[in-house]
Amino acid sequence: MHIGLPKTGTTSFQSTLQHAYAALLESGVRVLTYEGSIDSMAAPTLALQLGPIVIRPELDAWFRQLMPETVLPEFLRECEASVRCTVAAEEPIVVASFEGLSLMRTREEVARLRELFAPRELFVIFVLREKESYRKSFRRQLNYVGIRTWSPLSSSCSNLSEDSWLFDQQALIDVLIEELGESHVRVIDYESAVAADSTIVPALWTNCELPSDALTAELLTLPRDNESPDLSREHMPSDLNSCEDLELLRDVISRQAVELGRIRASRSWRYTRALRRLRGNSLD
Repeated sequence: MHIGLPKTGTTSFQSTLQHAYAALLESGVRVLTYEGSIDSMAAPTLALQLGPIVIRPELDAWFRQLMPETVLPEFLRECEASVRCTVAAEEPIVVASFEGLSLMRTREEVARLRELFAPRELFVIFVLREKESYRKSFRRQLNYVGIRTWSPLSSSCSNLSEDSWLFDQQALIDVLIEELGESHVRVIDYESAVAADSTIVPALWTNCELPSDALTAELLTLPRDNESPDLSREHMPSDLNSCEDLELLRDVISRQAVELGRIRASRSWRYTRALRRLRGNSLD
């Protein structure tokens, strides 16, 4: 189970899994895919169904902000059925990738993840990244998809301050080891892996125990997710020839317009607070 971090080559890895799907299947590896009722405009090898089941329900996780339907009981049942079907497949190895699982911070969440894949043995692969470069890159990504990147609440997934719990990567590693054992947790250093191979994909491929002959030179030349800020362009409809296509495009534009309004409002609010404090008239 590859759980991210986001902005550490996750899209590149998921794209590689998608292109290698048939070859991996022939080698005895089943890739968990999401082809459910909600179109996330992402590759099918983004195992979206894992997040709503595993991540604590009270958290304003990014996927819940973008897709509120993920909290519905019928959606959760659909997700669990999808995972159970893949787990029951005859292939000896199942590989899955969803960076939203990097939000795990409790043993209960890790236990739910392990139970989902039972009776298979679970190994978790996590990619570390230097905090400040990750924070800046991830803020740009959230802004792009229309998710708030500022919140006064310390527990929010929109709180991207320097001391936010989101950037305490060691806390996630610790809880994984506590629940699964050190031998079942594999940590990759993003900067070191990219320096060695120019991409994170070979390191993830090896740690997921995928067959080396399935990772061809052609797969390694696929477009990288860090080569363009427009991560969703390739997933947008190529021909806007239906009402459904136009409605999808309208929703994307509307979401971005709302986020721009939120950014302006939050900046104005923070400016007002700072000005009043300077004048000795604290709002607190």
